[in-house]
Amino acid sequence: MSGRSLFINRFIQEWRFQWSVIRTVLDWTVILYIIIPSILFFYLFYVDAWRNIDLYWNENLPFSILVFLMLLFSSGGNFRTFLLEADLLFLLQERKIFYRLKVYGLLTSLLLSFLQTVLTFFIAMPILILSYQFSIKMVSFLFVAIFAYKLAQQTINKVSYRNFKKWVLTILLFSLATFLLLNAPLFFIGVGSIMGIVGIVCFHISQITKTNRWFLKELEIEHAERVRYIRVILNFSIAVEKQSTQHRKKPTFLFKKSERIFKVRNKENGLLELLLKSFLRNQNLVRTYFRLMSLTGFAIIAVPLWIKWLVFISYIFFINSWIKSLYSKMLKNSFLTVIPVEIEISNKVYKRFRKFLSLPSILFLGILICVISFI
Repeated sequence: MSGRSLFINRFIQEWRFQWSVIRTVLDWTVILYIIIPSILFFYLFYVDAWRNIDLYWNENLPFSILVFLMLLFSSGGNFRTFLLEADLLFLLQERKIFYRLKVYGLLTSLLLSFLQTVLTFFIAMPILILSYQFSIKMVSFLFVAIFAYKLAQQTINKVSYRNFKKWVLTILLFSLATFLLLNAPLFFIGVGSIMGIVGIVCFHISQITKTNRWFLKELEIEHAERVRYIRVILNFSIAVEKQSTQHRKKPTFLFKKSERIFKVRNKENGLLELLLKSFLRNQNLVRTYFRLMSLTGFAIIAVPLWIKWLVFISYIFFINSWIKSLYSKMLKNSFLTVIPVEIEISNKVYKRFRKFLSLPSILFLGILICVISFI
């Protein structure tokens, strides 16, 4: 078997597996009542944005907000190699097949990253041209810069073994890219980005021959990419309980030296403190909370003015419903089953728990929609 045929076989298997995962939630009712209307509304809004961009984007908003959003949506992704654990026994001995497989994986990753960047610019094009008066040449330079940022961020994901190091480098890269895009001439940014893209590609090609260096990291990336849609479905599934996989006995950041939150000690404060700390130490819950807030914030920025307030009001009802469901699940914990909580105390604690979680996001989104609507 040649490297090319092996790559094609694994690529087809990958997409069949991902499609089987997507089909678990994509039945005909979802397609008919959600997917098709969403595509239709997107087309209508996109066409209308070219005619009435003022309804979708306030021209007084600084360009830095758009740059931040474009970099944010260009973050993520990995360089694929389509390796399997069994390759450690066979393919490492077949250098030629191994090299071809990784070359095709690199080319596929570059193509997918390019298409994702094209999609980002396709959405942002009306804002760039109509609101900020960008020419085609300026858009091209900005496109190259965003594409170079995406490849650099994916390179960090590959070469960083520790999550802390990866996050630090990603934040530094994001900050540097934002600073350059807002302060440096686009021409120099475009030329420098082209050189950066060439350097990144040459780096990855040079690393392909070093088969043992990144093998375990590449297997980790392949596993994460293979189950990415499964994680998305589980994160948004209400019926599936998602337990945290963290087994660290001592927290890393929040409440590392845990002390009392409330000075007055009583049953209500004790239960509320227990629930708040449990929530903040659960990465899945915190990630879901910020994901809901960020998606709503993006919707407030992207949709027309008359829909922004409808989205904001809907979020208020949704976040309270989500917190109520979360509170009920947390009270069903085995610890609270052994030590039952009185109904009267539970009702009082719920009101305070809801305020602690809902008010920060509601205030943030409220300020955001007021700034966009009235400034």
